[in-house]
Amino acid sequence: MLNFKYELSQKKCIGCEKCAEVCPTLAIDFDGEKKKAFILDIDQCLVCHQCLEVCPVKAIRIKGALWQKDIRMPRNK
Repeated sequence: MLNFKYELSQKKCIGCEKCAEVCPTLAIDFDGEKKKAFILDIDQCLVCHQCLEVCPVKAIRIKGALWQKDIRMPRNK
């Protein structure tokens, strides 16, 4: 089981929509009324980190693992 999760800070989000635009699985969406991004469906996340890389204010962070190389599935022996 993978032990990590993405968090998107509503306080830090400036409403640029970049994270929602780059998400290949549409796991992140944008609330037009609040002008804030939010994680729509974490189960759709590919852990590609594109949202982390594009956010200009570091509103998105991953807890439990720093990069995709740190997240590995156990190998069957």
